[in-house]
Amino acid sequence: MMQMDCDELADAIFVKLFRVWSAARETETNPLSATFNVAKTYGLPDHAAPACSSLFELVESELERPLVPECCCSRNFSSDENALLGVLAAANAVGSIRASRQIPHGLSGAICWAALAVRDSLGIRPVTFHVGEACPFAMAEQA
Repeated sequence: MMQMDCDELADAIFVKLFRVWSAARETETNPLSATFNVAKTYGLPDHAAPACSSLFELVESELERPLVPECCCSRNFSSDENALLGVLAAANAVGSIRASRQIPHGLSGAICWAALAVRDSLGIRPVTFHVGEACPFAMAEQA
């Protein structure tokens, strides 16, 4: 069995929460309740589910399209899931005003704060995010 460090585990849990949120929406179930129930099974603080839900909704609003998850049981991440992980990683450094090569348009203040709340709820340490020369969400739009 492959070993995971704490940040990899937090990433996997975050993606699981996104997939549950997305699946609940598809089945017209309350995505916040579904996400909250899963977050509790991992012993996450009460604010983890609303923070994640807010982040997902804010990113979708900014992109003007739904985020696309990978299959629920896949070990691979969709390009949107990778981009969401990038937003979590970059939120600490980019903020709402500054942009970077990875996130040329910067992050809106609301997305930045939501991402920081998610990071806090998952116990994610600050890291550097490298995605390349373009916006990570552009990869999903081309698919």
